[in-house]
Amino acid sequence: MHRRPNVLIITLDSCRWDSFEQGAAALRPWGTFRRAYAQGTYTLPSHVSIYNGILPNTIERIPYFNRFEKNLFRISGRPGTHIPSLITFAPGSKDIFDGFQRFGYDVLGIGAVDWFLSEILTGPFPDFHFTGTDLATQIEIVEERLAGAGVPLAALLNIGETHDPYACGGRIEPSLASRARMREGRATGYLAAEHRKQIDACAWVAGRLDRLFDRLRKLPRDTLVVLCSDHGECFGEDGAHGHGFYHPLIMEVPLGIFCLREPLDQLADLA
Repeated sequence: MHRRPNVLIITLDSCRWDSFEQGAAALRPWGTFRRAYAQGTYTLPSHVSIYNGILPNTIERIPYFNRFEKNLFRISGRPGTHIPSLITFAPGSKDIFDGFQRFGYDVLGIGAVDWFLSEILTGPFPDFHFTGTDLATQIEIVEERLAGAGVPLAALLNIGETHDPYACGGRIEPSLASRARMREGRATGYLAAEHRKQIDACAWVAGRLDRLFDRLRKLPRDTLVVLCSDHGECFGEDGAHGHGFYHPLIMEVPLGIFCLREPLDQLADLA
């Protein structure tokens, strides 16, 4: 494997584990995906955690999936430095994207949901594109950036089609439907049709990521992929709708960590 692969961190916004498990069959050939537990109940804190190398975590003690077994990313000089890691960033790195810049990477951020209008989430990136929910445009940006690139790319891709209203194709306008149900206290019970929308959106996204991964696999440089959700969603279970509060289903998210060509364990530390 090339010593310094491209790194693509993909967050399927609001996509809970069972939606991914049922909808993302197209991605299974690429790697192992596990049920993990988010670090926050909504977009902002979960992404701040990811920016600092703290991904969703599995209960099972599996390297990279459980950071107490072995970290994927670690910033030297912070708590937990005794735990081994695959990629170690220099002391003083503000976050992993600052760490990638110190390694000579081109660093790019792409956001779909409105939290990515906040400087808290855009600040770590020298180049950030807020696209809204529009996966086709997002993929074009990634591919254009990689075309003929002389240095490796580290990119965050936040995907919004798995977020309410769970619509796909073109630019999708945000919806406040799930928040309205929660705010107004409508006790609807489980809304299977709403859940099905997220499953179908996940399948649509998975098909397009499958084709993207196939194209990236043919590049001279391999790509390390981290694919997860920032949090899940409630569809009326226990009278709860949406996210931004604690519920077990909001915490259960998918996590996949893999390289597109070579086994992950053949990746050397970037230092």
